[in-house]
Amino acid sequence: MPGLDDFTTIPRLFRASAVDESTVELSWIPPPKRCEISGYRISYYTDPMNVMYMTVPSGDSNNAVVTGLMAETTYTFRLAVMTPEGTGNDIAVTTETTLPPINPCPEGWVVGYLGRCYRFGTSPMSYNEARQDCRSIEDGDLVVIETGMENEFLYNLTQGGMWWIGYNDIAIEGDFNWVDCDATTAFAETNWEMGQPDNVGGIQDCTIMTNSGRYSDWDCLEPITYLCEQSPKGYAPEDANPRSVSATATNPSTVVVSWVPESRYNCDVLGYRVIYPNPTPVVVDVPGADTSSLTITDLQGDTTYWISVGAYTYFEDLPYINDTTVTTPNPDDLCEEGWVPGYDFRCYKFGSEMLSWEDARLDCQSIPDGDLVVFETEAEWEFVSTLGAGSSWWLGLFDRASEGEYRWVTCDALDTWATDNWAPGQPNDLQGNQDCVQMLGSGMWNDLECTSESLYVCEVTVKDYTVDDQSPDTLRGEATDPSTVELTWEPSAYNCEVLGYTIYIQEGINSMTQTVEGGDTTSTLVKNLEPSTVYVFDIAAFTTYDTLPAVGETVRITMPSASSGECGPSSYTSASGVIISPNYPKPYSNNLGCSYLISLPDSSKVVQLIMNDFHLEDGDIFENTAYTLTGSEVPSEITTGSSMVWLYFSSDESVTDVGFSISFESLTVETTGAAVGSVMVLVVDETESSFYEMQDMFQTSIANEMNVYCGENEGSCLVSGATFT
Repeated sequence: MPGLDDFTTIPRLFRASAVDESTVELSWIPPPKRCEISGYRISYYTDPMNVMYMTVPSGDSNNAVVTGLMAETTYTFRLAVMTPEGTGNDIAVTTETTLPPINPCPEGWVVGYLGRCYRFGTSPMSYNEARQDCRSIEDGDLVVIETGMENEFLYNLTQGGMWWIGYNDIAIEGDFNWVDCDATTAFAETNWEMGQPDNVGGIQDCTIMTNSGRYSDWDCLEPITYLCEQSPKGYAPEDANPRSVSATATNPSTVVVSWVPESRYNCDVLGYRVIYPNPTPVVVDVPGADTSSLTITDLQGDTTYWISVGAYTYFEDLPYINDTTVTTPNPDDLCEEGWVPGYDFRCYKFGSEMLSWEDARLDCQSIPDGDLVVFETEAEWEFVSTLGAGSSWWLGLFDRASEGEYRWVTCDALDTWATDNWAPGQPNDLQGNQDCVQMLGSGMWNDLECTSESLYVCEVTVKDYTVDDQSPDTLRGEATDPSTVELTWEPSAYNCEVLGYTIYIQEGINSMTQTVEGGDTTSTLVKNLEPSTVYVFDIAAFTTYDTLPAVGETVRITMPSASSGECGPSSYTSASGVIISPNYPKPYSNNLGCSYLISLPDSSKVVQLIMNDFHLEDGDIFENTAYTLTGSEVPSEITTGSSMVWLYFSSDESVTDVGFSISFESLTVETTGAAVGSVMVLVVDETESSFYEMQDMFQTSIANEMNVYCGENEGSCLVSGATFT
């Protein structure tokens, strides 16, 4: 290094002296010329592949103390000079062996890494038996390995084999923690054997150090040798108890007890004990350190209960804490006037007036959370059907949003038992308008027209959603041509009452709407828009009762410029595209004769035509033509049998309209028989008689175009060398 290459700039007499079992003091004589020296770097190691460093500031420094070493271990120390230009090579080397430890440990235990006390249990035991043995001294437990150096120290002393260590996921499956609940697991998480932990058989909740020094999960009941360590824990056992115990009565016989697990110190928690009088004390064990509630049943109505919760571990039951009290309601006070408690103390009303399904709902909804009955379980259905035997009753079940997809008024789908409860031949949607469900006197179900009148069963059922939750989500839009936008959205999971959607379309100060039927509809086309114009779209769901607010996730789209619309001859040779009439979306001219050729690049595929928009004057259907399209009533799509399609558009001298936008795509279909040549599609707004006045001109035009095409693309024509006339 410049300026440090002579004897006067090199420190001398670099020496090391062991202070105790974990400390070595280093000393040296600084060089006479040291104005450029900013400090010294000391490196030390037992293995050259695992070097540690420390920095000593100031060129005047002449000593350093290295701590955290292993007892009775020989270390190599190296000294290097540091300047503003960097650190030079090691220029002095010495070695020293740390002193033997003074044994501060209990009898049978030995001093080890950083002066900690260890014991090597050589009589194989199960995991919990090993822990119990380690805990026979104060602060003893299975070893907690915090660093790679401690792991290496223990591995070198164990000489291979398998050893229990204090690392497990007994409290919470998959969440491995050390037995002190507080040590970092950063090292341990990277020290698993390949493929571990794998929890074979679902019973491997404890951890061993293998003969490679790495970790593997293991069956806690297997007898294994074990490693103990004396290490005070940073918490008291009772710190593992839960917090914030509360109790809520859900009906006269049921109380839900809740608590917050102590996540930091629950590494030894196996579960919780809940105690309450009924009338003598009852203790319920709730397994799982992350469990946070218990539902207690078979209680008495109009009664006050005290309830306590305490954690339990393998070693002890912790004291009960956080007493709470709760009073169960009086059964006579549960329901509104005219309603009665029934199954599971739910409130019901059996409507004695014959009403339509909608009117029955309105009557049920006259009290908070009231609605037509929803059968959450087969047991509830049995209870209600027994009481209503012999009569027919409206239920809160319907398929208005999506035909054939029956859901309850809570928007829940039918359980398996419910899908099998239809009467023979039902549902049959007779005449296409049976969207509501009636329970017959037999208890079986029948779909019926919602305007029919029937008795009905009401129930108080709290819904999991609000009115606004019925709105759709993720509105997206894309212009498919200069006058058409395709909008898509995701219906809400709570769309059981949604009948459709209102599309709001804003252009400057002008606005309009478009209605889309069907609660499960996910897209629509907005047509007849102006090219080169900015539109803003929004969407709102509507139900039988309301039009919901617009969702506010507006889509802003700038329409592309309109092509003038070529009037042939035009050739399209890509796999997809759009053909529009001249001047589209504004009216086309009179007396047009426009020809278009679609020739797919892959002749093994066929052309599919999609009618994006189609509005012509009504004309005649022409014979001897594969397809004639006229007026506004045309198929939404046409799948031809050929990779080549000739399309001819003809208008007469009178009325015009906005014209057409036709997309074409390449489609793979199974074909049989001989190959199909070109297919003719005739697009007309005139009568057959007026058209045939132009027949010679038309035939000549098409023949000329086909001759030109086949001359340039001989391999694409089925008749080689032929001339079309």
